[in-house]
Amino acid sequence: MTTSDTQHPHSPEIVSALSWLAVRLGPGQRERILTFQPLVGAARRPELLSPTQETATYLRIVTGEALTPAKVQAHLEHAIDFIDDDLWCERVRTELGLDQLRFGAPSGAGVSTHIDVDGVVDPLTGPRLPRLAVMATRYRHNEGIAIYSLDRT
Repeated sequence: MTTSDTQHPHSPEIVSALSWLAVRLGPGQRERILTFQPLVGAARRPELLSPTQETATYLRIVTGEALTPAKVQAHLEHAIDFIDDDLWCERVRTELGLDQLRFGAPSGAGVSTHIDVDGVVDPLTGPRLPRLAVMATRYRHNEGIAIYSLDRT
């Protein structure tokens, strides 16, 4: 039995509409996108983001905006691919209780994301760092991550 055999037949329409509402245009959009980006991105994998005419009609009723399935899909794709490193670093730094967090230049050797962290003495044993690594992997859509401690002596 596959996911499509067990899901409600309107699940992609519903998930698409709710996802679009979560990352809709307007005040606070950047923050909302970064908050919901992991969920919207995860919904794309099992093909739960498939806006239909019914999705667009529902959103048009709720928001008053003239939307089409293509416009809804394009906005969802934009949210999935959205990158705002400064905002992401600030949000994650606060959430994990770090003193400083920033992306550095890639260091090579298969590492495409370099993260500098202050507030963790040893990146190998810091209990918050596995979560940071997972969050950065999802945010940057890659698995080549290196974490460096800025305050290590």
